[in-house]
Amino acid sequence: MTCFAFSLLLAGSVQAQFKTRAEAIEAQRRDQRARLWPEQESPLVDQVNALVERGLYEGARSGKGVNGGQIVLGGMRSGQGAAVGIGYLRTDLWRERIGFRGTARITPQLAYLFDADIDFQSIETEKFFADLYVKYESSPQMDFYGEGADSSLDNRTSYTYDDFAADFRAGYDILPYLRVGGTVGALSVFTGPGKRGGVHSL
Repeated sequence: MTCFAFSLLLAGSVQAQFKTRAEAIEAQRRDQRARLWPEQESPLVDQVNALVERGLYEGARSGKGVNGGQIVLGGMRSGQGAAVGIGYLRTDLWRERIGFRGTARITPQLAYLFDADIDFQSIETEKFFADLYVKYESSPQMDFYGEGADSSLDNRTSYTYDDFAADFRAGYDILPYLRVGGTVGALSVFTGPGKRGGVHSL
């Protein structure tokens, strides 16, 4: 009786070991198949990766990147909401003598901005640079709390602030850590009542 019970115990142990070994081999086979099988990605992921590779992130952050369309984020006055827009960059105009970047942006509060940056690459050197920047920005919801340091938050109102600006910049790098330059520009400003009313002119 004791011998029969020992035989059953031994047979169960062998069967359990065989089952565990078979499961381990099958798990290893599945893992190897997963590693060898080509990874499948959504077409949307492929499109996003292509945009990142062509400079989407750089275009949104600094305006740099490859030639072509860009996504633009931010870059407008505070209080107008998050800005989003499109941009276009070319660095090879007129046989690479001129670089150009233009953008258009808008916010949920309907503030908007158009700007253009012209880089005179034909007269640039390793140390000298020159560019022209033109911008029109409309901000219909600039916060205003009254005049003086004692103004109250309860008196919050707003005004419209629109401006057109043009700046020509040029500079020269005298030393690696020292740049000398100047800016010549023009600015035209318009103010009026904002969306919250109360301020007609400043």
